[in-house]
Amino acid sequence: MWVIQENVTVGWYVWLLGALALLLGTLTAQHYFASLQELEPKAARRGLLVMGVPALILAGVASWLFLTS
Repeated sequence: MWVIQENVTVGWYVWLLGALALLLGTLTAQHYFASLQELEPKAARRGLLVMGVPALILAGVASWLFLTS
């Protein structure tokens, strides 16, 4: 609603980056909890590092682009 009320034009790539960040974040959470369930805490931590950090970076970039457009 904020985008419509403020008449902000957001590029399609910002929505794509946001969707990718959400997808990667969801995949990270699934991998983390599934690895812990299988009693593999080392794999869970590595998954957080390998998938979680890029998800946070993508989310930050998408948020920054969204707010500056």
